[in-house]
Amino acid sequence: MSLEIFTSDEQSFAQYTLHHRIPKIIDGLIDINPSYAHELIKLRNSIPNESIKHLKAENTYHEDINNTISSHNYHWNNAPFLFIENYLYHKLSETMNFRNNRFDYFRHIKLGDLQKKSDKLVGLWQQVEQICKLNIDESAQAILKLNLLGNMADLSQDKVTYNSQANNTLLIDHSKECTRLLKSSTRMDIILDNAGEELFLDLCLAYWILKKTSTKTVQLHFKSIPYFVSDALITDFNDLLCFIADQKGLESLARFLSKNIAMENILYSDDEFWSSGLLYSQMPTPLKSLLEPSELLIFKGDLNYRKLVGDRYWEHTTPTKNIVNYLGMNAVFIRVLKSEVLVGMDKNKIQETEDRSWLYNGRYGIIDWV
Repeated sequence: MSLEIFTSDEQSFAQYTLHHRIPKIIDGLIDINPSYAHELIKLRNSIPNESIKHLKAENTYHEDINNTISSHNYHWNNAPFLFIENYLYHKLSETMNFRNNRFDYFRHIKLGDLQKKSDKLVGLWQQVEQICKLNIDESAQAILKLNLLGNMADLSQDKVTYNSQANNTLLIDHSKECTRLLKSSTRMDIILDNAGEELFLDLCLAYWILKKTSTKTVQLHFKSIPYFVSDALITDFNDLLCFIADQKGLESLARFLSKNIAMENILYSDDEFWSSGLLYSQMPTPLKSLLEPSELLIFKGDLNYRKLVGDRYWEHTTPTKNIVNYLGMNAVFIRVLKSEVLVGMDKNKIQETEDRSWLYNGRYGIIDWV
């Protein structure tokens, strides 16, 4: 079994995140939330050397986190990377009293980014309209590749190590193989990643699916707490729908979305599991039952990928299907690389370099499937 990625790993992206990205995220919240500043500063000062404190047990997932802390006595600078990142956002939720006030303290960042991209989104919609005019096979591959570009947007990332404007090169391109799944599925589920531009392109993908295939239902799955800064909540979905409705050049998309949401061709829900620290191999039975009628799961982004395969230093040529065979369903993985986790690679495409930044600098992506 490959080694799990830890924050103590020298010169790793995990260690960089602990020392640079996480403090920057907390500092941003301190600046605009004075009523919570004392607790936020206390959290900020505990990083990177102090032990991790228990959460208030608001649900079973918090109990799982607390049990893990008790069992391992983790410190910020010596704990599994995925555990630390997940813990951070649950600790922020607790600190900012999200469960009671339902105030998304990252919403202003997401809305600001959305407003800056209004012209870009109109241009992307025009591309979608042109893609829909292609034959089904060409159209399917084109819409998947356009959808991947949306995953380049990520407000939790640091421009020092990550370039969201980089030209994206596909290291794994199974878009042709995915075409059969897109054409033949009557229900598809999209497990979402980021709000804003990426969610916009996810809605464009839903538009394409309902327009070009025999699919009757597309279900969208959202996070339940403010998570990884820009991960999509249902409130972000509502904000985006309002934005689309008011934006010149997006009138036809707005009408389509309104109609298909009303007809329940587009469904949406959130679940605590998607923002828990559990791997997807540990998915609870009720959520599995919700997904079982789906004929295709589309997993978006880096975090979903890490939870699917495990946050480990895998041999990059490890076959994807060998790791995620527990799903028991057709699945597509659409992801821009933003962490040191990658499987399913052709050995001839692996970057032979001591500099591992190619794994997280946003210059590479994958469209993989099982």
